[in-house]
Amino acid sequence: MISPQRIDQIAGLVQAHGLHESAVTDLRAMSGRQIERSFRVNPGLAEDYAGDVFWERRAIAARYLPQRRLLAMIDDADEVVRRVLAYRLPVEELGPLMSDPDREVRITVADRLVPEQRERLSEDPDFREVARRGLEKDEVFGRSR
Repeated sequence: MISPQRIDQIAGLVQAHGLHESAVTDLRAMSGRQIERSFRVNPGLAEDYAGDVFWERRAIAARYLPQRRLLAMIDDADEVVRRVLAYRLPVEELGPLMSDPDREVRITVADRLVPEQRERLSEDPDFREVARRGLEKDEVFGRSR
């Protein structure tokens, strides 16, 4: 959790750099919409919240972090944070998330993999569901594999 001193420091940075003044207030909020607005207006603050105790702040911060910073969050306790990583990490970095305990994380990973990489997931029942849906979608849209 970010200390009150750090919040004051961030407030000073916000003021000194002419950033949006509601940033600190929005980041203190427990509302995802307010937290999102704060990072959208001031994306540079995301680094300070990547390790926050509140899962939603970490997940939203992960949307704004530089790619180089994302791997440090790959073992996050919250599946929503890991799902954001599954969307944002380069495909070649998705390996550890292929066996994630959360179904939605694995499905997100499977959806991003190239066919050669998907074979590693062939025993995962959730992946088989994604593959089935993909084939059905291709049939509906008249695409061939």
